[in-house]
Amino acid sequence: MEGIQAVDQVDLAAVDVAVRPDARVATHPEQEATPVPSGGAPEDSGGTGGSGGPGRTTWPALRGRLQFWRSPEGQPAWARPALLAVAALAGVAYGWRMNAAYLEPFYGGAARSMASSWHNFFFGAADPWGTVSVDKLPGALWFQALSLRVFGFHIWAIVLPQVVEGILAVLVVYRATRRVAGAGAGIVAAVVMAGSPIVILLNRGNISDSLLILLLVLAADATIRAYQSGRPRSLVWAGVLVGFAFQAKMLEAWLVLPAFYAAYLVAAPARAFLRRFWHVAASALAVLVVSLSWMTAVTLVPQTSRPYVDGSCNDSLFAQVFSYNGFSRIGSSLFGAHGCSHRSQYLLTSAIKSERLGYGTYGISASWSRLLTGPLGRDIAWLLLPAVVAAIGLFVLRRRTARTDPLRGATILWTGWLVSAFAFFSASQFVNSYYLAALVPAVAALCGMGASAAWQRRRSRAVRWILAGLVVATVVITIALIPSGAGIRDWIIGSLVVAGLLATGVLVASLRRGHDSVWSLSVGPALAAVALLLGSFWASGVVVA
Repeated sequence: MEGIQAVDQVDLAAVDVAVRPDARVATHPEQEATPVPSGGAPEDSGGTGGSGGPGRTTWPALRGRLQFWRSPEGQPAWARPALLAVAALAGVAYGWRMNAAYLEPFYGGAARSMASSWHNFFFGAADPWGTVSVDKLPGALWFQALSLRVFGFHIWAIVLPQVVEGILAVLVVYRATRRVAGAGAGIVAAVVMAGSPIVILLNRGNISDSLLILLLVLAADATIRAYQSGRPRSLVWAGVLVGFAFQAKMLEAWLVLPAFYAAYLVAAPARAFLRRFWHVAASALAVLVVSLSWMTAVTLVPQTSRPYVDGSCNDSLFAQVFSYNGFSRIGSSLFGAHGCSHRSQYLLTSAIKSERLGYGTYGISASWSRLLTGPLGRDIAWLLLPAVVAAIGLFVLRRRTARTDPLRGATILWTGWLVSAFAFFSASQFVNSYYLAALVPAVAALCGMGASAAWQRRRSRAVRWILAGLVVATVVITIALIPSGAGIRDWIIGSLVVAGLLATGVLVASLRRGHDSVWSLSVGPALAAVALLLGSFWASGVVVA
């Protein structure tokens, strides 16, 4: 969550301006409202008001920091309360009856083994005796093991880290979207992120993707901050965060790097392309160093002093990561383990992840449409069309802006994230439905930025025509996604048809001459937003119930 700013700072700054004409106040939303004397450095943020003295916090400033529910200066008064409400609802959805949550048994057992000793904790041992490791890098399991050490072995103690990570991801998606499109766009993005059924399912379990998503949205936020400020250290920090994400889900963390670096190369303020390129190179080096740091450290430990590496045939973490969990997932043997005459072995997972029980990662034919229909479509396809339309619309609207336009840079970033993840999961031979939660941050941000742009241009007849067509198409897609065996199918379809007809009717009516009143121009887009979100919300409600 963003740092809380004092609500009384602007009043102090205004007094300073009135008394000293040479003072000026920062007006950018990301800057603190701190008076800066001309020709000098910013004054101490603590101020010298009253008898506090330099470096001391005044009572009005402290009181403002304690009132965390109030929006920071530069944001609408409703922004912070709305965000907190969304975060609270997300916490309820993720944590509801968390002591009865379903756990993936292999990783639950590994977390318990890691909590039993620091040796097992560091090496990610899957059994209490530390003889074999888990078949993934243990980054996300470290937090689960720490929770077990603090609270004891309970199901809710294993789920708790994912609930916290999910709530934080909602807050970060809001911040990253608000940076470039305003608080309204941020709230829409937070709602889409919090209300996605696949995200709710993910955060109610013990799968490592929750930490992966949190770290990647933090990296996206740092990248946006980097090209807005022109500070390469923020881009390097984004690389460090992606490296940490690698510890949670390995190569999947690297999927977003082309999108991040393309956005920076386009939108960063440095005029020389070569200079921007070197900034990207420094960030990529940080990604590589942090990603491989733990693997290298463990590899240097004698084999007799650490668990055998599950998912490899030669006790190699690099084989586990790049072969068993990497390129073999897309049918490639490019990074096969040297000296192995047979496929990588998974010693414990073969006993637990049986096909009969349905716990294992399963193989399905690669197809560009498999994420749009069927079980996988019901996980992610609810708002894919609005996200794609928003991306296209934003590129069209910002096509003539300056190279450094922040909104276009963010559109490049989130669209690149969505395209790369969609392509990978469409081509991969092995997929679990919870993998698709990695697409949701991009969908949420694009929907938020697109909704803000549509609202600002709602007087445009073209925008209203597009909204009406989008509502009709989304309602049709949503009805097609609803499984025939759903007990409340009729209720879902009925509510979708009613909301779609109302939204389309008001939008089309407002296109008639003399009918584009303020009322219709406001109600039409609002009803369109309800119709677009309704299918996803129905699915999320069923998940929680």
